[in-house]
Amino acid sequence: GIYYPDQDRDGDHVTGALTETFRIEWDNVQLYGGFAGTEGARDERDPVAHVTVLSGDVDGDDTDDDGNGIAETWADLQGGNAYHVLYLDGESHEPISGATVIDGMTVTAGNGDDAFDGAGLYCAGRGSDHACSPALADVTFSGNSAYHGGGMYDDGSDGGASSPVLMGVTFSGNSAYYGGGGMYDDGNDGGASSPVLADVAFRDNSAGYGGGMLHACDGATSSPTLTGVTFSSNSASMFGGGMLSGSCNPALTDVMFVGNSATRGGGMANWSGSPALTGVTFARNFAGPIAGWRGCGGGMYDTGSPTLTDVTFVDNYSNAIGGGMCNEGTSAGGAGRVLTNVTFVRNSAQVGGAMYNGGGDYGLVLTNVTFGDNRATGGGGAMYNDRDDGSTSPLLVNCI
Repeated sequence: GIYYPDQDRDGDHVTGALTETFRIEWDNVQLYGGFAGTEGARDERDPVAHVTVLSGDVDGDDTDDDGNGIAETWADLQGGNAYHVLYLDGESHEPISGATVIDGMTVTAGNGDDAFDGAGLYCAGRGSDHACSPALADVTFSGNSAYHGGGMYDDGSDGGASSPVLMGVTFSGNSAYYGGGGMYDDGNDGGASSPVLADVAFRDNSAGYGGGMLHACDGATSSPTLTGVTFSSNSASMFGGGMLSGSCNPALTDVMFVGNSATRGGGMANWSGSPALTGVTFARNFAGPIAGWRGCGGGMYDTGSPTLTDVTFVDNYSNAIGGGMCNEGTSAGGAGRVLTNVTFVRNSAQVGGAMYNGGGDYGLVLTNVTFGDNRATGGGGAMYNDRDDGSTSPLLVNCI
């Protein structure tokens, strides 16, 4: 069925109030959806056949062409909607741990406008001794919109922690005015946000920064882990169409970026962090300029010290520089960028069809890297090194 946070049997909720939310204030609360009502055991439920919807459409006027009670995209939101559909409070009483479970739900139609974060789910773990790290499985966040984290906002800032575990979760059609259309992880100011994602899909989400997902780790040590995650058709007006990692050290394994777009880093943008990418594919991503910024890094944009192993860039495009990968600025800590067993095929740009390197000591080491059929109309079909500022040359070992 469809459930709204402003409705209950006791009358202690205000009908139509945008501040109403499904609120969890204590640990070890478990919510399961997918029941027909005739089951004798939890494992008999079927969340696909019996969809359980938590909706923020408290005034009941959202666009719903198919009558399923689900906002397919943020554009379906009309009138007044709850600022947060779910609010997990790991600050007021006790930390929220993995003993708190949300399983088999669709979370939709939250709208924080341009003032509130985490329209679908706000996970509050801000501050010392506070934490919000629940377990989510088979949950869909659809058609939510907020300032940060349209689908989900993990707040582990100011010495707190927010590192939820997500398995089989989908973020679709969510939007954020600033960052993290699908999901925003906040580990700033001495906090920590190291979520674990397995078999998670981000599609058709949008934001100014990090269309699908944004990690913010300034002044913190946060290491998100992504395994078997797909980013498809997400967009950002500035950095990281699929994903933006800001000063973080995420580990990506068997991740795909397909058909995402942004001004810089159509698939992924890394800002001053040291991510490790293994078995990652960037395909058909796009970088294009807005507001005077030139497109850079159709597949990936980097200003840090990433390590790429067994990574493929294919059919990515920038209408300015770095069709496959664009490296700018001094690599963080001088550790350099290390690419091993990486393939660039059919990427294109005006300059640096496969790769563009420029701005500072980019400390690039390429081992067993293959360039094939990459194109640039203005120079450097495979690689373009902009050394006007005295940057060091990349080191190439067994490259073709």
